[in-house]
Amino acid sequence: MIEIIQKFKKIVASVNIVKYDIEPIGYRFHAEIYFINGFKLIVRDYQFEDKRKYSFNWLDRNDKMIIRWGNVVQWNGSEDTAFKKHMKEKVEPYFKVFFEDILSEIEKYITGKS
Repeated sequence: MIEIIQKFKKIVASVNIVKYDIEPIGYRFHAEIYFINGFKLIVRDYQFEDKRKYSFNWLDRNDKMIIRWGNVVQWNGSEDTAFKKHMKEKVEPYFKVFFEDILSEIEKYITGKS
């Protein structure tokens, strides 16, 4: 995870790692990443044997949600799409998400290359 953050150091102002545990069968990563434009990303990414639980919350300077990616419904037993992208009033299905994908999308936004 730290290596991934390093790849995006030109847009990252600071990082607060709340929890980072690596185990033989998984990991737990919880961090707050602050960007050069004042926005932040709250990351919760957990891997347990054959299951993964994650949420990535991208917030503006006033802590208002820009986008939230998550797979919570997969864990509550719903038959609905497991992977979702929440954008203000809109929710849409989304492919499985990884930390680097999220940082790449934020980088495009910050650098104006979207």
